[in-house]
Amino acid sequence: MLAQHLGELVRDGFISRHENPRDRLDVSYQLTPLGRSLLPTLETLRAWADAQDMPSRATALLSAAG
Repeated sequence: MLAQHLGELVRDGFISRHENPRDRLDVSYQLTPLGRSLLPTLETLRAWADAQDMPSRATALLSAAG
């Protein structure tokens, strides 16, 4: 299921996939400019969730996005 979601994000241009040429199992993903353009919106969503005193998965996602 995770692989499917990652594939959809790559297909839609939000992230890019990078394989290590020496080890196909060594894969990394990076936000594309399109994906980075969503960061302000995600920050706003995280702030809203914090104001509602909700646990925020957005915080973990934003931390992972760097």
